[in-house]
Amino acid sequence: MIVDQSLDGLAVECVTDDPSLEAEALKAFGKRVSVRGIVQYNNKGKPTSVMAKQIRVFRPESELIPLSAIRGALKEQV
Repeated sequence: MIVDQSLDGLAVECVTDDPSLEAEALKAFGKRVSVRGIVQYNNKGKPTSVMAKQIRVFRPESELIPLSAIRGALKEQV
């Protein structure tokens, strides 16, 4: 499995030895996720792989509150 970092688009290999976690990852294909586990880095300090222990699926971007609405709400509170 490959996970793309949202900040720079870097592809990170996601590895697990847990069959249920692997099944969960397959269901999350193409979705926004957070992966927790032990990360391996290259000699430049960039992550290359993660031994996944937990995968959390986030809501789709279409369900998120737009940034402009958040800014508007914050301005009203000031």
